[in-house]
Amino acid sequence: MAVDVSYKYAANDMACSKITFDSDYMVMKADQRAYQFIYEEYARFDKLIADEDVDKFYRFINDEDASDDKFIIVRVRRKDGDYRLCLIYVLKRKIPINDTYYTEIELRDLVTINNRYKKMDLDVRKYRSYLGMIPEYFFEYNPKTQEFALFSYKGFRSENVEKAPIDEVYDNAVKNGYVTGENISKLQLLFEKIRNCEESFTVEFETSICRKGEMSEELSFHGQVMYHNNELARVIGIASMVSRIGKATSGAAYGSDAAEKDSATGLLNKKAMTEFVNSKIRYYNETGKKEDFWLVICDIDYFKNVNDTYGHLFGDEVIYRFAQTIRTWVSDKGVVGRIGGDEFMIMLEHTDLTELRSILIGIREELEWAFQNKAQDYRFTTSIGVSKYPKDAVDYERLFKIADKALYIAKEKGRDRFIIYTKELHGELADEQDGIYTAHVPVEMKPLAKAELAANLILLLSKAGRQMIPHVLNEIIEHLNIHGISIFERNSEDKLELSLSAGKYESEIGDVSEIMDDKYFNLFDENGINLIHNVKEFEIHCPRMYDYWVEHGICSTLQFMMGTKEHADAVISFDIFGVHRRKWSENDIDTLYMIVKFIGNTLES
Repeated sequence: MAVDVSYKYAANDMACSKITFDSDYMVMKADQRAYQFIYEEYARFDKLIADEDVDKFYRFINDEDASDDKFIIVRVRRKDGDYRLCLIYVLKRKIPINDTYYTEIELRDLVTINNRYKKMDLDVRKYRSYLGMIPEYFFEYNPKTQEFALFSYKGFRSENVEKAPIDEVYDNAVKNGYVTGENISKLQLLFEKIRNCEESFTVEFETSICRKGEMSEELSFHGQVMYHNNELARVIGIASMVSRIGKATSGAAYGSDAAEKDSATGLLNKKAMTEFVNSKIRYYNETGKKEDFWLVICDIDYFKNVNDTYGHLFGDEVIYRFAQTIRTWVSDKGVVGRIGGDEFMIMLEHTDLTELRSILIGIREELEWAFQNKAQDYRFTTSIGVSKYPKDAVDYERLFKIADKALYIAKEKGRDRFIIYTKELHGELADEQDGIYTAHVPVEMKPLAKAELAANLILLLSKAGRQMIPHVLNEIIEHLNIHGISIFERNSEDKLELSLSAGKYESEIGDVSEIMDDKYFNLFDENGINLIHNVKEFEIHCPRMYDYWVEHGICSTLQFMMGTKEHADAVISFDIFGVHRRKWSENDIDTLYMIVKFIGNTLES
C-alpha cells in the first residue's frame, strides 16, 4: 500500500542532517538534527525508507559508478510516523575503516528546505538593507581559493571595492599607492593574520584603498573566523573609520578580547569562562530571574597516552579538533571554554533534557569518529559530567563541583559516557571537608569494595553450595546495579532452559535453545564472555536474539558461558532494562567473572 506523504511544516522541523552507516545500513554516526529526527528510534537507516522506494535506495547506494553529485528523492519516515519527501545526497562513498565500508549521506527534507528558503530569502534581503544603512566596509577571505574581497552595501546590493587573490590585492594596494610608508607593514600584518586564519584580530592603519586613492582615512580592520560543518569556512570582518568608532573598539578591545581566548583553540580560557558563568549566576540570583542552564565538564579519556604514543603535535591536533566539535554541537545554545589541558566547560541554555542528551552523544561520537583513519589502533573517547542550575546548586563553586563529581563517576563507571547528576541516582553531595568534596554514590561501588563483595559471595558459595545461588544473585543486583540475572542450564534433553533468575523481567523467560544457536555463540570471546553495550547493534547479525532482548525489555547485557562454543553447558546473563544502556567497565567484567566462575563450579557439583 502506498504511503501518504506529509507536507506539514513547523519552524523547528529538521532541514538537513548528516548520517553515516555501514555496509549493513546500521547507523554509526549522526549529527544532532538526525538524532531529533530519526536516530533514537532506529538502528538501521534502510528501515526508514518507504517500502516502494527501498529498492531504488539500495541501487543508488551500491552504485559503484555513481558520481558524488548524484542524488535521489525517496519517502523517509520521521520519528512522529509521518513520511516526508527527502533528498539523499552522498557526501562520501565506500569509506574504508577497520575492514568494513561506510557511506556518509546528507538527508534533506524538501518541505522544510522549501519553507526555510522562503524565510531565508526574506531575511537576506532584510539584513542587506540594514547593511546598506551603515557606512562600514566588509571583507572576507576564502582559505581554499585564497580569494579576498572588500565590499560595501548600497541599498540591498553589495559593491566590490576589491575582489581577487589576496596576494594580488596586496600588490595592487602597494603599487597604486593606496598604502604608503609605515602603513605598508601594517597592511602586510593584516594580510598575514587573514592568511593564518587567526581566531580574532584588529589592525589599524591609514589607507585610501576604499576610496581608490582619492582620499586617505584611518581604518580599523577587525576580523574573525567562521566555521561551517566543523570546518574553517571563511575569515570575515568589518573595516570602520577609527575617528567614528574610537580607540576603545579597536586596539584596546583586541587586547582584552585576546586575553579572554585560549590561544590553541580560540575558545574562552578558564578565567573568562569562569567569570562568564559566575556573572550569569549572580545576575539570576540578584534579580530572581532564575533560568535553567546546564553546566557540562568533559575531557578526553587517557589523553596523556595520546601524547606519549603519537607525540604532542598530534595531541594538539586532537585538542583543536575536539574544541571545534564541541563548538559546532553547542552552536548558539551556549558558551564553551577550555579550562585545562584536555578539559572543557560548556554552559548550555534553553536546552531540554532530550536536546542535552543528543548534544552530548554527538560530541562523544564525533570525537571517536574524527581520527578513525589517523590512529586506527587508538579509540578516542570522552567522559562528561553535568549539573543543572538552579536544581542542583545556586552558586558557581558548588555547581562546578557537582559537575566535576559527575565526571568522576563517569570515569569510575568505565569512561566513554556522560553522567547527568541526579540526587536520586548519585546520592547527596557532602559539604567540603578538609578541601575534599565527597559524594555518596550508593549505586556505584569502588573497585576495592567490589572485590571485597566478590570474595564474600565466593565464600558463601564455597560453604553452602547451590542453595546459596539465589541469595548471591540478589546481592549482585542490590550492590552492582544489575537489573536482572538469568541462568540457563543444559537439561536432560540437551536444551538450554532457564534454571534460576532474579530481577523483574517484562515477560516470562522460557526455552532459549533455538535462539542461542551456533551463530550466537560465536559472539563469545575466548574467555566465554559476550559483552554487549547496546543490543541494537545485533538487530541484523542475531535477529532472533535481538527480538528476545526487546521482548524482555533488555537494552544491555553481559553474558558468561560455561563449556565450549560447540557445546555450552550453561549461560549466565546479567541484564540492564529500559533505554538507559550500560557501558560495562573492565571492573564490572572482572568482578562478575570471578563470581561466575564459582557459580559455574557450584552448578556442576
